[in-house]
Amino acid sequence: MIQNLPEPTGFSVYLDFVTKHAWMLSVVSIFLVFIGWKVTYYNSSKLATRSESKALIDSFTKLINEIADAAIEFWLHKSQVDNIRTIQKAGCAQGIKLRIKHDNTKSDQFVNIVLAKTRLVYRYMDMLRERDVVIAQPLIGFLVEKSTLQCEFAGKMSSSDRTIRAQEIIDSAIAIIDEAYTSFQVTHPPSKPFQIRKSIKVFFDRVEKWHDTF
Repeated sequence: MIQNLPEPTGFSVYLDFVTKHAWMLSVVSIFLVFIGWKVTYYNSSKLATRSESKALIDSFTKLINEIADAAIEFWLHKSQVDNIRTIQKAGCAQGIKLRIKHDNTKSDQFVNIVLAKTRLVYRYMDMLRERDVVIAQPLIGFLVEKSTLQCEFAGKMSSSDRTIRAQEIIDSAIAIIDEAYTSFQVTHPPSKPFQIRKSIKVFFDRVEKWHDTF
């Protein structure tokens, strides 16, 4: 007498499916592990690149500030004070000769400092360019020009002319720093918190707009 076998239950069907397709589940699991590793690596690499670029931007802007500070100090204070002291130490005629020699020496030292820091600035710009953070080179040239142009005659200029030159130096430095941080923000935008409700609403709004086109 043949006995009727019990019909397979849901659990036994599931167990049978798992047994037959165990290899497929293993492959899918390995594939998901690789995907997770790739996403983690991408996020870590992106975060590290952003941190490195931010550190370079900070060093770059520090150099720009140092150039601007040295230039402002030279144009507003050093040139005037040094000339007064030189004339006071010597007679009027002798003082003028000493002032001219003194101006040339001070201006040469000032130009060498600016050019040395400018070389470092261009080096930082090259490293930032490799990270897609591009800063316009003419801005650097304009800052160097305003800082060093006719600096040997700074002591002979009026106070208003030297003040105008100092303001031009400040404006140039601000333009460079603004350009640097704007380019950085474009290349590495700040992360925003993920909002599920807002994302779902945006998704359904797009679906509705797509549906309205028919």
